[in-house]
Amino acid sequence: MLRDLREARSLTQQELAAAAGLSVDAVSALERGRRTQPQPHTVRSLASALQLRDADRIALLSTLGRAGDGALEMPPRTLTPHRPSPPAVPVFGRDDEVAEIVAALRTTRGRLVTLTGPGGVGKTTVALVAADMVAADHPGGVYFADLTNVTDPDDVVAVVARAAGSHADTVTGLAAHLAGASVLLVLDNLERVTACGPQLVELLAASPDAVILATSRVPLRVRREREVRIAPLGPAAAVRLFDERLAAAGVPPPTGSEDDGAVAQLCRRADGLPLAIELLAATAARLGPRALLKWVDQLPDLPVAGPRDLPARQRTMAATVEWSCRMLGPAARRLLPGSPWSRAASPSTPSTRSLRRTRRVRRVRRVRSPS
Repeated sequence: MLRDLREARSLTQQELAAAAGLSVDAVSALERGRRTQPQPHTVRSLASALQLRDADRIALLSTLGRAGDGALEMPPRTLTPHRPSPPAVPVFGRDDEVAEIVAALRTTRGRLVTLTGPGGVGKTTVALVAADMVAADHPGGVYFADLTNVTDPDDVVAVVARAAGSHADTVTGLAAHLAGASVLLVLDNLERVTACGPQLVELLAASPDAVILATSRVPLRVRREREVRIAPLGPAAAVRLFDERLAAAGVPPPTGSEDDGAVAQLCRRADGLPLAIELLAATAARLGPRALLKWVDQLPDLPVAGPRDLPARQRTMAATVEWSCRMLGPAARRLLPGSPWSRAASPSTPSTRSLRRTRRVRRVRRVRSPS
């Protein structure tokens, strides 16, 4: 049982031992049955390191011969007021959207607000700005749950519970944990698990003092939801962001009409998407705006990456396009003729040759919108 749980999480014995604060020999002995009746703290450490749900923890206790031992109950967790950090870089051109979100969080019945928009438009950034502005309204804390790598809607509640400091894996358990606390739950990147919407509605019904702010490329399509669409930046805000990113890299602001025109054209080529602008600016800091404009169609193949504190999938244009294409279903992939993504359900790493491929991805977004 212990070995199955470990391998299901792709952990080696060494990794599990390190996470649980045990020796590799101790883990090996438990897996092989050479050690029975382990100490309560050993079982608690293993359960915590494996992040076991209630049912799995009970099964593990039974396997290790400690079922019903009160000493093995996981220590209760309490809500510790928490506040995620606001964006690390200046935010431009979002005053109207932030004001709308803040008003919705404070007045919307059911208080489920979803920010929607294309990938790279800055939904997470805007959510963090809004969450920071309303944090004082929630003395129970603001909790951020990243759902980027979650693919099963049934796993969403457990991930949110972990973010809020609970081992619960059911709506009832999480609601009990949040009981009486005024909290804001920020759920990021829900587009692959939008079917969890009814569970979130159930959670809000059972936790009247909780508020949910979600981000997703598509709405959750539940009646309690208030959708706020995040649009690409306008021309002026896009140029300001580009110039700020150049300045952060130690590059003087563009001077002269030719440089200004090149920056404006680059922002238009980026369709006003903040992520694309940031990646373009990172490259322009080395090549210069005018030189980059000549090479922009080859940008994905240039050996220049964006900031290292961005998620790995957002550090280069190629990685961003690949990530988006991996999220497509088979029907949508077939609309990308001649590309590596159209050949298999488990796509290989693409060699992106042009930003035109990015545009084709945008045209098929509606195909992947849940029905």
